[in-house]
Amino acid sequence: MSKIREKAKAVGHEVIGKLTRHPELETTWDPMTGETVRMKGQRFYMDEGGNEYWVSRRGVCIVTADGGVI
Repeated sequence: MSKIREKAKAVGHEVIGKLTRHPELETTWDPMTGETVRMKGQRFYMDEGGNEYWVSRRGVCIVTADGGVI
């Protein structure tokens, strides 16, 4: 079982289907340079239900398909 699935289960959330990483979405806007830059230490995954999983050393942030944040 993946770490994301374990973390989601621990907070009562079920990952739907396959998890897919989207490195093209692991960016943010840098106000100092005005450029889009890659976020360091962040990985973005999405499951087949449209739920988002932001993974870092600190843990997993889940944004549900209906807009909730866990």
